[in-house]
Amino acid sequence: LEERVRSGVVLQAEGDPEGYIDDRLEAHRRANGEPMEQQLSDGRWMEIREQRTHVGGIVQFRRDISARKRTEEELARHRERLEELVEERSRELKEAQQELVRSERLAAIGQLTGTVSHELRNPLGTIRSSFAIVGSHLQTTHGPVARALERIERNIDRCVTIIDELLAYTRVRDIHLEAVAVDDWLTDQIVDEDVPHPISVVLDCQSGATLLMDRERLRRAILNLLQNAWQAFTESEHECAQPTVAISTRLEDQYLTLSIADNGPGIPEDIRERIFDPLFSTKSFGVGLGLPLVRQIVDQHGGEITVDTALGEGTTITLRLPLSREQAPGSLAED
Repeated sequence: LEERVRSGVVLQAEGDPEGYIDDRLEAHRRANGEPMEQQLSDGRWMEIREQRTHVGGIVQFRRDISARKRTEEELARHRERLEELVEERSRELKEAQQELVRSERLAAIGQLTGTVSHELRNPLGTIRSSFAIVGSHLQTTHGPVARALERIERNIDRCVTIIDELLAYTRVRDIHLEAVAVDDWLTDQIVDEDVPHPISVVLDCQSGATLLMDRERLRRAILNLLQNAWQAFTESEHECAQPTVAISTRLEDQYLTLSIADNGPGIPEDIRERIFDPLFSTKSFGVGLGLPLVRQIVDQHGGEITVDTALGEGTTITLRLPLSREQAPGSLAED
């Protein structure tokens, strides 16, 4: 036995030859007819049975079971493949169910929005025009009255923004694509933004890419992400020596990567999985459609959106967008 093990004939002995020899000798001492399996160096499998005779001797029976082992291995491979298929189908089913829920929710929001937006815009228009008249007569007002007027105007704008977000999310339109020098375009969008004090914005646009995109839709996505970044500082108790939002672009394998990173409080773990759910919000105002709308727009462009966040360190949201239709067949609508 030792000679066969040392010569490498018995594959099962590899790695622990002494342990194999000890186990094999123990089985030989028992010689109670229990089957043992042994794989030889040529790949064959043998079934060995040893039985003690009535005169004290031992009879050994050896049977080639290579065909059975090949069948068992084939069955094991099929079982593993079946488990993979079941897992894959289960994942697809879960995604389909989630998409169905999103579609049903979107349909419900759309029906509600169609009615509510009309009913709200009319009184808001009246309030805004009346406010303008009042404001024109109180141009020199200071103190509490002036601050009250500012609050009224600010909240009118918030209501209009909520209606616009609802309409933008539920009335999905085809995107109108055009080739855009994205670095210059993005710089123009940021320069036009009113950045809250004391937040600093750092631009690092180095993609040099021309992106096939819908200017207005992608502008809406960028503004939503910037608003989220502003609010990460203004609506939290996170202390930061210099609140900063860094915006960068890079070109990677015919894809544009656009990242917006802040050094704010980060996203709590218990809500990270829900930030793209329609109507989910932790803010004091708004309806929770900012990030869902961003994902909708990115999906329309055939792209991907990822979120990297850490509590107390900040959040980075990255958009990965194909430069042309060929990178995302079927994802982009015709002009």
